[in-house]
Amino acid sequence: MKDKLLLVAIVLLTLLIGACGASTAPSSAPTTRGPLPPAPALGFDSQPGESAGIAQSKTQPAAQPAADGNVFNQSQSASDRLIIKTANLTLIVRDAEASLDAIKGITAGLGGFISNSQSTRAKDSASGVRVSMTLRVPADKYDDALKQIKQTAIRVDTERLGGQDITEEYTDLNARLRNLEATEKELLALMTTVREKSSRAEDILAVQRELNNIRGQIEQLKGRMQFLDRSVALATITLDLIPESLEGPVTTQAWDPARVARDAVRTLQNLLQGLLSVVIYALILVLPVAIVVGVPLALLVRWLRNRRRATVAAKP
Repeated sequence: MKDKLLLVAIVLLTLLIGACGASTAPSSAPTTRGPLPPAPALGFDSQPGESAGIAQSKTQPAAQPAADGNVFNQSQSASDRLIIKTANLTLIVRDAEASLDAIKGITAGLGGFISNSQSTRAKDSASGVRVSMTLRVPADKYDDALKQIKQTAIRVDTERLGGQDITEEYTDLNARLRNLEATEKELLALMTTVREKSSRAEDILAVQRELNNIRGQIEQLKGRMQFLDRSVALATITLDLIPESLEGPVTTQAWDPARVARDAVRTLQNLLQGLLSVVIYALILVLPVAIVVGVPLALLVRWLRNRRRATVAAKP
């Protein structure tokens, strides 16, 4: 009896465990599903053979073209202008040549260069040398360069700073360049079409002439834009270095009777020398001329006078 009860209990326990396992174990049988519904339209027609990834990528906005490397950027703020910076300074220095060497060092240290330099020695060699020079420095070092250059001088006699805004001109050049480059691409495509379909020399030459014209305009615009780029990138500073000896203070001498007397005697001496020079010139130059011209003239006058008297005497 006990054995039967134990057997029944084992059978019930086995059935209970099997029922629990069936309810918790995942079903391994494959499930059949209907086809997935088509994806909603995204504003374009997908081509046959396109994968889902490719179709999805078309919904993304097109990447913006990269900048062409020029200074101007269409998205720049209104305060970011293209300015050509210039400066003109007249500096009073102790020694112009020493200041020239110092300014050369400053310019090289800031990454600039001397574009031209001219030294002029005064008539009085003791007064020193006057130097005129033009230097180019990076635009971002413009203020630093002016500050260091002024420190080499005793004082700044004149200072004139300038800035030319070329933003509008650069914008116009950039727009014209893009239009010409687009025209160049169209002409190249037209050239290919003409060669493939027509092959007429006249048509090919006509397209080639127009293409050469467009390319010439593109080169001109690029050259102008490169010049503006360099002008904006490098500021121009013109300097006039004047030695202090040439700008010495004007002193007023005190009245000195002895000096006045010496000046009067010197003036009288110069006057007498002038009169004597006139007499000497007259004796050497005028007298021979008077003799050569005056003697024949006097003889002619005397002959005419005697002839007149003879004529009067001969009349009854």
